[in-house]
Amino acid sequence: MKKLLSLKETAEELNVTIATVRNWLKTSVLLSSQGNLIDKENVLSVKNKIQKGEIKRLDKRRNRCHLKSRFSPMSYLDSKEVNSFIIKLTNLINDSDLREKMGRNALKSVEFYSK
Repeated sequence: MKKLLSLKETAEELNVTIATVRNWLKTSVLLSSQGNLIDKENVLSVKNKIQKGEIKRLDKRRNRCHLKSRFSPMSYLDSKEVNSFIIKLTNLINDSDLREKMGRNALKSVEFYSK
């Protein structure tokens, strides 16, 4: 049985907005299986094409404000070393322990400067 994703799940998997998913359904970049449900295999195929730079729609404009992206299209990157560095940096930034330590230090700074 096919695994179907909602618009929201598809947007999260592809790191795009729901509006982009709707546009891609209208232009047949993504194919709808039942109403607004999309076959996960289709979503993963599109994600793979994005990563390889085969889908050029994201080259000029990408609505980054809603993204929690952990992948970048390879066409955005110069080399595997850069890609590896970005992934490590993203993981470091998303490390909850680091965010907590940074938050505590920020609060200490505010307390220090507000005296």
